[in-house]
Amino acid sequence: MWASVEPWSRTPSDARDLLGDDLARYQRSTRVAFRRRLVASRAMAQAVAEAALGRPVRLAKDPRGRPSLTGESAVDVSLAHTGDVLVTALSRAGRVGVDVEVRDRPLRTPAFVARACHPSETDLSTEDMVWLWTAKEALAKASGEGLALDFRIIQAAHPPAGWRVRSAIVADRYRITTAVESAVEGKAKW
Repeated sequence: MWASVEPWSRTPSDARDLLGDDLARYQRSTRVAFRRRLVASRAMAQAVAEAALGRPVRLAKDPRGRPSLTGESAVDVSLAHTGDVLVTALSRAGRVGVDVEVRDRPLRTPAFVARACHPSETDLSTEDMVWLWTAKEALAKASGEGLALDFRIIQAAHPPAGWRVRSAIVADRYRITTAVESAVEGKAKW
């Protein structure tokens, strides 16, 4: 599910209840827009999970820092936010990761290409580079590796066996990409 930040905005006093393990991150940040998105993303994720499960839930983090639902191992959750957009993904099929970026974000810099691109992915248009990055970040989030993953070894157009990657443009401005584990028998092999 994706939504604008505004309907999910909460007061700073709500941060303590919604953020849990992310409260320190919220308190360290001096960027007002980031703090607002962080709280709003947790409010939306909690509401989406509660609607899907039909009962109250709490967001937490697993030992690797991935978002999780307290007491709910059968449903995986992933969150992303940028600008004025929030995204929550839930999956009962297996692990899920989601990312969102402005569709024309200028990622195609020498430093980014060197850090994030497989040799076959270096000559892409701006929009294709954004697709590439959101796909890789969604896969990294789902796998639990996060930003520690060596993104150069992943070919986003050919995800590992057992993974599906889907992407869409929303609000004519944002690219949202999800990675879902469709076969739960093993870990991703990059």
